[in-house]
Amino acid sequence: VEENGCTSTVTTQTVQVDSELATPVISCDPTQTSVTFSWAAIPGASDYTVTVNGASMTQPGTSFPVTGLSPGDAVTITVVANSTSACPSTTAMLMCTAQDCPNVTINIPSVAAICRDASTSAITLTATQMGGLGGGSFIWSGPGTSANGSFDPNAAGVGTNTVSVQYMEGTCTYTGSINIDVN
Repeated sequence: VEENGCTSTVTTQTVQVDSELATPVISCDPTQTSVTFSWAAIPGASDYTVTVNGASMTQPGTSFPVTGLSPGDAVTITVVANSTSACPSTTAMLMCTAQDCPNVTINIPSVAAICRDASTSAITLTATQMGGLGGGSFIWSGPGTSANGSFDPNAAGVGTNTVSVQYMEGTCTYTGSINIDVN
């Protein structure tokens, strides 16, 4: 540029435009004695400052367990995605409660010893729950056992076979088991 006999020098400047950091989206996985918070990695974040119950720490990972809880204990976490650019860090908060699962007893009727021969066929195992709200689902497992509770002595084999059932009601899980002797 030239004006009034003065000439200005041409100067160039490179400007970097950084993307704004996304805000962490926190999820929670509760048990009766713990909660594990997790979030997806935030592009552009160097690490994360996590604050739980007033105690802060910086960590590179994207999950944070809180243990030693009692059923019904609430925990609040604040996660700050620390920025490495000119853009500010971003913050998210979530409260999670340790499961307050009701007492549930699993009842599995005993099965008499099975004498395996050419005519031996599968039997259907049953289980009931006492306590809780009801309406949960049972999933069976063990030698010769299908998820729906069909026990095949031929597939299980001779000997004592431990068969387990898992009862799930909401996010609460309960287990029971029996031994079935196949001769």
